[in-house]
Amino acid sequence: MKLFDNWENRLCVHGAYITLTKMKVSELCILHDKRRKTKDGLYPVRIYVYVTKNLRDYIPTPYTLSDEEYSKLNISKKLRLISQELIQLLKRTEKYLDEMQEYDGKKLRELLRGADVHHKPTEEQMLITKNIPDEVNVFDWFDNKISVELSAGRAGNWEAFCQSKLYFEKFTKSANIPFTYFTPEKLEEIERWYVDQGKSSATAGLHARNLRTVFNMARTAEVIAQSLYPFKRGGYRIPKTRKAKKSLKREELAKLFEFVPRTSQQRKVKAYFIFSYYGNGMNMKDMLMLQVKDIRDDGIIVFYREKTKNTSKDDKKPIIVGVNLEMLQVMREFGNKNSDPNSYIFPELNEAGNDPFLIRQKVSSLARNWSNTLEWIAKDCKIKGRLSFGVARHTSANAMKQEGVPLNYIQGCLDIPHQL
Repeated sequence: MKLFDNWENRLCVHGAYITLTKMKVSELCILHDKRRKTKDGLYPVRIYVYVTKNLRDYIPTPYTLSDEEYSKLNISKKLRLISQELIQLLKRTEKYLDEMQEYDGKKLRELLRGADVHHKPTEEQMLITKNIPDEVNVFDWFDNKISVELSAGRAGNWEAFCQSKLYFEKFTKSANIPFTYFTPEKLEEIERWYVDQGKSSATAGLHARNLRTVFNMARTAEVIAQSLYPFKRGGYRIPKTRKAKKSLKREELAKLFEFVPRTSQQRKVKAYFIFSYYGNGMNMKDMLMLQVKDIRDDGIIVFYREKTKNTSKDDKKPIIVGVNLEMLQVMREFGNKNSDPNSYIFPELNEAGNDPFLIRQKVSSLARNWSNTLEWIAKDCKIKGRLSFGVARHTSANAMKQEGVPLNYIQGCLDIPHQL
């Protein structure tokens, strides 16, 4: 599954960076292979190589882990050396693949065995954790986080940490940088360097927050001293920018509702915008991810926001939306005819199935396409400013506010933590 191919001529997948030179490999990753359990009830850890649909390989490693152990590879002191061994194994696999003209699984296994990378750390080594020096490589910890996000199927987080790693690699011009490098002064220098290129300080802040996450992982695992933390009070302040939240005026909303589409594309995008507006500002991905089973017999849609459903909060509340006639008309005209409870209500993600990375690719592509369509609609309706599904969300919230709906109820409807 080829996701990105234009980052300095490298393909970033599953925490590995593969040079696209002599032979193109579409995926290379550490895989917790759950196809078959071992006798002791564990699952083997393998190197997964995906070249084409009909050419894929599962290279064995010496490790078998439980689900809990695998999920803690990047934070458990006991498992830290296993994690480091797997990263080195992945890097050597990458190196040998880059030297091949065509894929040869047997030769690759021989090369890996010859490199003596298949050795388990001793129990004594695994327990020596307090004496790890501060000069540990930040980018190894980025790789840990990237692998965890991919294994969990969190495509958005995976992409964000891949981009952040490349961001800091581009500045440092190195793939081996210690935590001690990132002082408050250095982080301010990196931010200036990025903004001076005409880039957004908000994006610089996003990368800094991801670096903070990596620092916190290393602090939790006790591999760096607390004194190295650059984000404490009095240290580096991550830039924050709040965009003005545009909502349509009543007359602008009326123009949009009265707008007569010129093309089938405009008709569909307008319909989905209206569905989002009446659906308590349901965002685009949430709308496309709705399944038949999310609609109750009484005509109520119940779902969890994709953006927040994986948070650690124990009191997550579902979003509840009453289906009105306008929304029902959109579903009848543009929805799937399949009544299977697990099928999507709308057809845009049918081919993506449940693959989180294909879903993200499809949603991103549709977002760009539909954004252009909404721009044309806004021009025809003489609506000032950018028209988007985010505007539908804020317009819905503002309409409820103007009707006197309590703010805490609106926040619950939209699943937002802050004041409107």
